[in-house]
Amino acid sequence: MFSIECIMSTDLVTLSPTSTVADARALMHEHRIHHLPIVTDDETLVGLLSLTDVLMATDSKLRSDGGGNRRRTSQPAPGSAVPGTTQDRLPASCQR
Repeated sequence: MFSIECIMSTDLVTLSPTSTVADARALMHEHRIHHLPIVTDDETLVGLLSLTDVLMATDSKLRSDGGGNRRRTSQPAPGSAVPGTTQDRLPASCQR
């Protein structure tokens, strides 16, 4: 059995907490990745952003802008954000 250090990525693509959702989408697309570590200027890990998080935030924004009635037809991947819970964990500056 391999240990994690044998298979993990060490050349990480990261974002800062003040980056935009558009920044995240662009990096994920460019690097063909589904997760981005969120780090502060001193490289302290403060979170992990998944493609599911980005897509849900985008979909939520579209809905609030009158993007129509879309129904969720699939369940989120295990370990990803569940609708209705992410908002509760956001800093006040990020909440609608």
